[in-house]
Amino acid sequence: MIRCNARTLCCWLWLGASLALVGCSRVPELAPVQGLVKYIVQPLSFCSVMFQGPSGPPATGRIGEGGAFQLEVRGLGPGAMVGLNRVRISCYETQSPDFQPSGEAEMSLGRSLIPLKYTNPRTSPLSVTVTPGDNQVSLELTDGSDV
Repeated sequence: MIRCNARTLCCWLWLGASLALVGCSRVPELAPVQGLVKYIVQPLSFCSVMFQGPSGPPATGRIGEGGAFQLEVRGLGPGAMVGLNRVRISCYETQSPDFQPSGEAEMSLGRSLIPLKYTNPRTSPLSVTVTPGDNQVSLELTDGSDV
């Protein structure tokens, strides 16, 4: 006969619950995403883009020459989460390759080079539905006069 006190029972229950959770955890589905970002019809040549899905970590990418970017989720690999993603663009003067620090004691991001609405996923009007397979995205930013 096996004797089971409260402590042993709790240990077995904890172990069973842990194994059940491990069995239920899924790696989020990612799909490759690349594209172009333009601000007032001109490609951005630096800055960064972030796709935030409904849950999990965001996908990020650097905007390079001609406005091109590719996304990746840190620790998970290239791509973005499949599903609806809110899009945030970050473009501050300190991100420019030509930026020269002024020697101020406290470093800040400096002036935003695009309308601030694009810098926050909650206020950005941009969203993209990422589908399984390759995704080509074109993001057009306006000067804000259409708001």
